[in-house]
Amino acid sequence: MTPKIKQLAEKAHLHVFINPDGSLPPELAKFAELIVQACADIADNTPSVLIGKTTGDLIKEHFGVHAMNYRVLEHDAEHNIVYLEDISGPTERTITNDAETVMMKMFQKFGSQVLVVYRDTNNEWWEMRLLLSGPYNQYEKIEFEPWYGLAWRTLKRK
Repeated sequence: MTPKIKQLAEKAHLHVFINPDGSLPPELAKFAELIVQACADIADNTPSVLIGKTTGDLIKEHFGVHAMNYRVLEHDAEHNIVYLEDISGPTERTITNDAETVMMKMFQKFGSQVLVVYRDTNNEWWEMRLLLSGPYNQYEKIEFEPWYGLAWRTLKRK
């Protein structure tokens, strides 16, 4: 058992199953090995150009762990706008309900100046942006505004 797997077993409160010598019983060690192999298989067999999903998203989906249910429709590099589509089901978290996570993922992927626009489950288009405040521009909340298109946004600023 690797130290990392032992650390994860302890984090999952499986320390009662850890043998006095620090090893896992063979069944749990094999289980951990199979999970790692399944993750490696997903990573090895995932096209690097898959749009809207990371390898981490695919691994979470494979094991039934919560994953965001949206896809990237387009990234307008000229205007630095990313367009998303919410594809969540009735019992799943939507983009609106998990806006902070979505914004952070988009910032990681497209940079902190990207404008996030999405079509929600009601087929309405929305713009999301961070509201910063204070002397250090600290995150306060996410604001939502209906999205009427780039021309409307440009005219609204004038």
